[in-house]
Amino acid sequence: MSTLAIIDDDKLLHRATELLLRKVSPDTTILHYYSGLEALEYLQGDPPEEPDIILLDLNMPIMDGWQFLDALVDDPRFETKSWKIYICSSSMDPRDIQKANDYEQVYGYLGKPITRANLKSVMENI
Repeated sequence: MSTLAIIDDDKLLHRATELLLRKVSPDTTILHYYSGLEALEYLQGDPPEEPDIILLDLNMPIMDGWQFLDALVDDPRFETKSWKIYICSSSMDPRDIQKANDYEQVYGYLGKPITRANLKSVMENI
């Protein structure tokens, strides 16, 4: 059984992703966060459940995806974590894609809207 975290300020994306994921991997537990800060605070605590996969939006209020990634890299508590992070963004700017590739924690870059095929591929790579 796997756990997937969605970090995105768009509630509709959360719902659509959950509906698609239920078709691809019905037993997956889904954690919902609406800002990078909300997710970071959860992960910095003693979470009862940690994600195997994180779907991370780049553009969010409070703490965006880049700030979230930088906080993970700078926090020694996360050095031993094996989370697979996938950027989910409507930006297909090559600079964003290259910047995402510079983080060893990022396993891929998915365009929005997220498709069933994208989710299937992500879940097969756990």
